[in-house]
Amino acid sequence: MDRRRKLLVNSYEKLADELITKAVIPYGARVCPKVGLKDILDISNSGIGKQEYSYALKAHIDFCVINSDDYVEFGVEIDEKHHLSNPEDISKDKLKNELCSKLGLPLLRISNKSLKRIKKLELIAWLVSYYFAFRELSKNKTNLGAPRKIQSKLSHIKETMRSLSIRLVIHSQLWDNKAFGI
Repeated sequence: MDRRRKLLVNSYEKLADELITKAVIPYGARVCPKVGLKDILDISNSGIGKQEYSYALKAHIDFCVINSDDYVEFGVEIDEKHHLSNPEDISKDKLKNELCSKLGLPLLRISNKSLKRIKKLELIAWLVSYYFAFRELSKNKTNLGAPRKIQSKLSHIKETMRSLSIRLVIHSQLWDNKAFGI
């Protein structure tokens, strides 16, 4: 009996996979859909509670972005409408957010409606560019040593995000709202 299932089960997941893949290729990264938390986070002896540990064994991230060394860069969760209204989904999302934050996984949580094109560039591409530009700037510890191209891209992305009043749930140090200035 063939018990295989579709990995990407709806049009939003398919679109997100396509957009994220397109956005990370210039940075030498790639996308892995539906990866278990236990596969991308070291949960053993991590200090998390029993409930968190049990959840981490069962839960997955919609999309995981990994670099050319197969190291996890960040996770992406695409939320549909029910993630804002269903108490069970809200509780699970909160638990996943807390786990990722505690264990150092930058997590971008974005609504499925935000996958649409904005000014001829997909929002997810902007956010991925923002992540990698900020990561590059963080390596230099100061904007003064960063290449002008990266500074320019980061400024443009920040300005556009601010002008569109984009509301994102962002976790971990690299996705910190204060660090991003949004």
